[in-house]
Amino acid sequence: EIMLANIEQNYAGGSASPYVLYGMLIQSSNVLAQATAENALQDAGSRTKQFTGIALSKLMSDDHAYGLTVARKFIETDLPELLTAIGRAYSTLDLKDDGYTEEDLTLLLGVLSSKDQWVARNGIEAIRSVAKNNKPLAIDLLKCADIGISSKVADEVLNLFQRDKDIPFRLLTDEDIVHFLNKLMPIPELDGYWIETFLSKVSRYHAQRAATFYMARVEYAASTDDWHYRPCNHGPYLHVPLRFRETEEFSSLLRQVYQWMKSHSEQGHQFKHRAGELFDVMFSPLDDELLGFIQDWIDASTPDDMRIISQVLNESRPNFVFEQRAFVTRFLNKAKQHGKEALDNAVSAL
Repeated sequence: EIMLANIEQNYAGGSASPYVLYGMLIQSSNVLAQATAENALQDAGSRTKQFTGIALSKLMSDDHAYGLTVARKFIETDLPELLTAIGRAYSTLDLKDDGYTEEDLTLLLGVLSSKDQWVARNGIEAIRSVAKNNKPLAIDLLKCADIGISSKVADEVLNLFQRDKDIPFRLLTDEDIVHFLNKLMPIPELDGYWIETFLSKVSRYHAQRAATFYMARVEYAASTDDWHYRPCNHGPYLHVPLRFRETEEFSSLLRQVYQWMKSHSEQGHQFKHRAGELFDVMFSPLDDELLGFIQDWIDASTPDDMRIISQVLNESRPNFVFEQRAFVTRFLNKAKQHGKEALDNAVSAL
C-alpha cells in the first residue's frame, strides 16, 4: 500500500509504467503477491485491488492449493473487483486436462454466473485457457454464463465458437445450440458481430432451431407489445446475413413460416410488421422461386392473408414494382377483389 502511494505521489502525467513495474515485481515475488492479495482482502478501498489478478495468478502457479485458499476468500467477499481477479488469474494459467479440480471449476462457475457484466466477461476470457486443453469442458462451463444479461456478455461467449483454436462451432451439439438460443431470448436487441455470426451459422446448420427461435421472438414482441424488443436484425441492423437459403430445409421452412403467419392472422400490427421483417431476413431475395411461392399464396388468399403478404412485400427493394410488373399487377388485382382496405394496404406496401 505504501509502495503504491509512493508511486501515485511521485509519478505524474498518467504514465502506466510504474504500475507495469509493480505487476512485474509481483510476478517475480511470491511474498509480494501474498502481501498484495492480503492487503486487498483487509481493505476494500485498497489500491492493491487492481493487481489482485496478477497476484492470484502468481500464487496459484507457485502453490495451487494455497492459491485456491486465497481465491475462496475473494469469492466470499462478493466484491466485483476481487471476483474479476479470479477470472483474470485463470486466464493466465495453463492447467492441463487433469489440472482443474472440483474447486477450480466451482470458482470459475461462480465468476461466469455473475450478474455483474465485467465479472462475467473476465470469467469468459478465462475459458479460452480451458479450451486449449479441454474443449468439451469449456463448452459446459460457457453454458453456465448468463448471456441473457447483456448483448456484450453474449457476444464474448459466442465469439469463442468462431475459431478452431478456441472452440470449433461444429463441436456444439443440437442440445448446446438450443441452450444458447434460449439464453439469447431475453436480450431485446441482438447486437454484436459475434452474436450475428453465431446465428448465421445456426441458420445454416441448425435451420429448424433457428426458425423456431426467431418465431418465438416475434411472438414475444407481439404479446408484450414491446417495440424496443427487436426479434431479428433487419435492414440497417443486419450485418451478417442469415443462411436459411443454403439449407436443404429451405422449402419446408418456407411453408412452415407461411402456416405460422396464417395461424396468427388475428394478431395486431406489431406481429404483422415483425413477421414481415423476419420473412424478409430468412428468405430474401425475392427471386423467381420465392415469388412463385408468394404467388400461390396470393391466389388462395383470404383478406387476412393479404394483410400479411402486403407486409412481406413492404420489405421489397424500391424498384421491385418495375422489375416484377406482371406479379405486381396480379397482386393488386387480387387485393382489389378483397375490397378497398386490402387494396389500399397493398398499394401502400408497394
